[in-house]
Amino acid sequence: MNNTVRNAWGATIFCEDIRAEIGGKITLVGMYPSAMDVHVPFPFTLPKFGLWIRYVEIPNTISGDGKLYVWLPGDETASIESDVPMDNLRANMPPSTDTTDLDDVSERLIMLQMPMLISPLVLNRPGLIRVRMKFGEKVIGLGSLRINESPPPDATTPPKG
Repeated sequence: MNNTVRNAWGATIFCEDIRAEIGGKITLVGMYPSAMDVHVPFPFTLPKFGLWIRYVEIPNTISGDGKLYVWLPGDETASIESDVPMDNLRANMPPSTDTTDLDDVSERLIMLQMPMLISPLVLNRPGLIRVRMKFGEKVIGLGSLRINESPPPDATTPPKG
């Protein structure tokens, strides 16, 4: 077992749409829990596809700007790349000179949420959609979604349930 303390981590929720609501709320529509089953031949096109990416780091443990990468199934190079100005975010964080009054360690973390909508999304084959953040040679996994090629539902078989 590896007991190394991680300096940064994150996760991605994959969904069909991301909607901004009144009062600052966000609605994620049609979330994929662990895989997407495609019941038609590839290539397959979704009109809209969302990634709700959350990145978290412990202050003063990582430096430099990051680069966000998203790989689609079968792509050898990243399908999407985006610079993430983390040094600017860190510089604009309120000073944490006295943390004794904080109730939870999570109040001391640097957190960044990055909503991303892709419209349209073309999937050429089954495989993994992978999301990663890089700082030089350091790679932080932010999640993946398996894309499965599934046979079409049999219209003569009644649904289970």
